[in-house]
Amino acid sequence: MKTVYAMGLVFFCAASVWAGIGETKEEALKRYGEPSKWERDAPFPGRGLTIAYYSKGNPPYRVYFYDIKAGKSIAGAIIYELPQDKKLREPVIKKILEDNADGKSWTAINGTDTKQDSYKRDGAKASYFNENWLSVSLNDFDVYISAANKRIADKKAADKLAADKVAADKKAADKKAADKLAATKKAAAKK
Repeated sequence: MKTVYAMGLVFFCAASVWAGIGETKEEALKRYGEPSKWERDAPFPGRGLTIAYYSKGNPPYRVYFYDIKAGKSIAGAIIYELPQDKKLREPVIKKILEDNADGKSWTAINGTDTKQDSYKRDGAKASYFNENWLSVSLNDFDVYISAANKRIADKKAADKLAADKVAADKKAADKKAADKLAATKKAAAKK
């Protein structure tokens, strides 16, 4: 059993099947083929993301594409996730980081006294959670998401203001109509 695991790990580390952050959608599709599933704007409506689900890798991964000004869609973040009862092993994490290094070196950042749970390199970061989840993202993607979140929050606030104004205008119009009706009834009662 250990031999099978070791052979699988060697094979896994030798063959890279993952998309790289910063690749265009076209580059990712050319290199890795069609994903098993596409989603638009889920689970984050209004942010302009397209998510590709790849299940052929171990661990499976999701690629979050976002549109940049040049009309291209690029991979801004990739999330690798195993089931809760499985753990991402150090060789797998190293391979993921190597595949997303873009010729740069990753620096480990200690999140606790005993574990390195995040990494950074020029223009990107990676975060390791719950021993089964690794997120790798471009700094520009984080800026894009922050701007999208702000745009969405501003729109919600503006929509609420507009709805409040419509409600206040309706209330004022209803009061004016009620006052006019009361005045008409009062005038009719005097006749």
